[in-house]
Amino acid sequence: MKEALTELGIKPKDFVLVSGIGQAGKFPHFMKAQSYNGLHGRYLSAALGIKAANPELNVIAVSGDGCTYSEGGNHFIHTIRYNPNIVNIVHNNMVYGLTKG
Repeated sequence: MKEALTELGIKPKDFVLVSGIGQAGKFPHFMKAQSYNGLHGRYLSAALGIKAANPELNVIAVSGDGCTYSEGGNHFIHTIRYNPNIVNIVHNNMVYGLTKG
């Protein structure tokens, strides 16, 4: 992703990484970027709010399959309905595990 953003000429001040707190939650901390960790399954709601508040900002949402399709399934469906100009990356770790005790 670092290479792609550099190649596209997108500077750290021009985008924000939004993640859940599950498997992909550390991803934003590995990059020089503005970032926000949303609640488990609710990262897309945060991404939508950020995009609505600043339409010119590039919003990249990153989370795991369990967070996106299970806890966040309803938010995923509503995000599709809104069709915002955000990038949503779903990590598939082949486990589809839920973060629970």
